[in-house]
Amino acid sequence: PRPNKIRVHGWDQINDLCNSLRAFGYTVLPLLKRISLSQQKNKTREERLSSWGKDFCISDRAWRILKKYGGIPKEVILIDDVITTGTTVDSCSYLLKSLKIRKVQVISLFRVD
Repeated sequence: PRPNKIRVHGWDQINDLCNSLRAFGYTVLPLLKRISLSQQKNKTREERLSSWGKDFCISDRAWRILKKYGGIPKEVILIDDVITTGTTVDSCSYLLKSLKIRKVQVISLFRVD
């Protein structure tokens, strides 16, 4: 989530989904970190596309997390709440593949046309 989202709104839908996945035995690894404070929903299509690669980074603790879980997974599933232009999942997939993850699949709760 964006920094302060949970504090301001009281919840984060992706965090709730991740907690549900954990309850069913799935491993959820927070490998990426949002660095942008701006909301995607307030950006135009052009602004979203021009921000490719600037809104996320590999989390500071990603390598510790991966070591704890046995190294780099071959495949991961990236979870996003809404896909509008695909910029977020595209840039996040690129970052995950930079960790040498071979296959990144995406699950989204909604898609906006």
